[in-house]
Amino acid sequence: MKAIVKGELGEVSYVTDRPLPKLRPGYILIKTSAVALNPIDWMKVDSFPAPGTLLGHDYSGIVEQVGPEVQRPLKKGDRVFGYTIGGDRLNPENGAFAEYILGKAEFVYRIPQGMGFEEAAALPAGVQSANMALWLKLGLREERERVEVGSKGQFVMVYGGSTATASMAIQMAVRSGYTVISTASPRNIESVKALGATHVLDYNRPDCAAAINELTGNQLRLVLDTVAVPQSAKICAEAMSSEGGRYVELLPVPFPRKDVEVIFMDATTTMGEYYEYGPDRMPIPVDEEAFKFGKEHVEIAERLLQQGEIHAHQLDFGSGGLKGVLDGLKRLREGRVSGKKLVYLVE
Repeated sequence: MKAIVKGELGEVSYVTDRPLPKLRPGYILIKTSAVALNPIDWMKVDSFPAPGTLLGHDYSGIVEQVGPEVQRPLKKGDRVFGYTIGGDRLNPENGAFAEYILGKAEFVYRIPQGMGFEEAAALPAGVQSANMALWLKLGLREERERVEVGSKGQFVMVYGGSTATASMAIQMAVRSGYTVISTASPRNIESVKALGATHVLDYNRPDCAAAINELTGNQLRLVLDTVAVPQSAKICAEAMSSEGGRYVELLPVPFPRKDVEVIFMDATTTMGEYYEYGPDRMPIPVDEEAFKFGKEHVEIAERLLQQGEIHAHQLDFGSGGLKGVLDGLKRLREGRVSGKKLVYLVE
């Protein structure tokens, strides 16, 4: 089959002779229809060698075969999307960038009626990351039904509002009654406001942090940083209440305050699998709490999508089919994708 395969450090290739993955207990074989790219995809190419591993995390497609020990109500022919761990040295068949892939059944979502494969492929990483960040790590209270915006009387800052994870987090927090403050570049401010953020500030403003602190009356104690670089950490630290709070980051970046609880979050821990990351093979152990949480939120996310309560990030449609993913990785690496999720149909 056709696939995008990781090689030595910095190397990635398109192949046409990859064997189909072998179905394992608890997994589903899926014929891939579309894939979406995340920054972690090119980061894995450039940060450590893992020859022969499939790349990619986000996918959509059609169920081809259901493996043994699967508990989810899925059957051959179902339209689905999901998340997997690409570039995994311990499980080289787990990636998403291939004609046929393995989906861990607990994290295979049913596509709502009327939603296309490209839109569905853009959902998984954002859905799982936002759920984990808001409800498990920040400790916000999720409401089953939509409540009035701001009714919780608490501010939540989502830094990097035009990212896919932030897009999902803003929608989820707003529907549960929180007042969301966010940041974006000038060209993306209006689209982030459309998600429900009350205020969206240009992160390039010299007074960005001070303005957020003033807008929130020095009461901002809950922050999700979806960019997680030194500049974003600095702005978040200065925007937060002088009384401290909780800061969740998607990458491990130093935070310049000691009175704030800092939590590095890896959404792949919701998958319930041990894996190793980076050139030093940093162990990511099984997190039973995250695994239990992740499984419970699959059906919640399905319901919200079916009801139109949340929707996918804006899409950037790549060309060239699966082979075009190589160009997509280059575009991401060079910073030529902003405010949209890059998706490819697998032709």
